[in-house]
Amino acid sequence: GNELGYASFLRVAKWAERQKISIPIGLDFEGRSRPCRFRLGAHGNSCSCDGYKPSAGGFLCECGHKPSMHRSDDAEGVATVNSRPSHWTPDRDGLV
Repeated sequence: GNELGYASFLRVAKWAERQKISIPIGLDFEGRSRPCRFRLGAHGNSCSCDGYKPSAGGFLCECGHKPSMHRSDDAEGVATVNSRPSHWTPDRDGLV
């Protein structure tokens, strides 16, 4: 932020939580299924593609969606700021 001249992941995560924004922070692993997560609107239809398959052009999936719309269940995992190790000091930012 303005005070420190940088924004740490924890500060961004806290801000997002206050704004009611969920941030998927998981990692994709080689060989895991990456279904398409595209949805039309909050409660709209979702893409039925069960895994990223590059089209003939090589970038978009055969379903027409970009690679970043295809995330494994691991990568789709959402962590909250409150899911931290018990030995961390609450309400304290930075390395402690």
